[in-house]
Amino acid sequence: MSDDYEQPGTFDPEKPPEAVQAEYDPDNAANDYAVAEKRRKKKDTEKKEANGIKYILANEDARRWLAYLLFDTCAMLRPAQNAAYDSNALHWREGARQVALTIQEQCLAADPTAYMKLLAERLVPPLPSPKQEKK
Repeated sequence: MSDDYEQPGTFDPEKPPEAVQAEYDPDNAANDYAVAEKRRKKKDTEKKEANGIKYILANEDARRWLAYLLFDTCAMLRPAQNAAYDSNALHWREGARQVALTIQEQCLAADPTAYMKLLAERLVPPLPSPKQEKK
């Protein structure tokens, strides 16, 4: 190992030890800048995720796919106990259901009106047109 290599956090007489630690440890709770930056990044990420969910919920084909994912693939509304008495199947189905519930929670937080539209399109049968009622 060469002598000119300086390891992170080594002593520098120009910097106090706290500055060295804060410089190399962005998760340090004592570093106010690092904490604020982490909060800002988390908020930006949450905003981008919410915008992505809103984008999906705004598109009819994407809503149809999301409804298929939630209600058919993940079986969100079906109980996991009907897994043919196989504990592995029970855990598998409950895990898929929990994923669906998490997606539902995120959709409701991002755009509750659009999620209700998804439910109406998927779960409520269409009303017959007035011409069909007369027959």
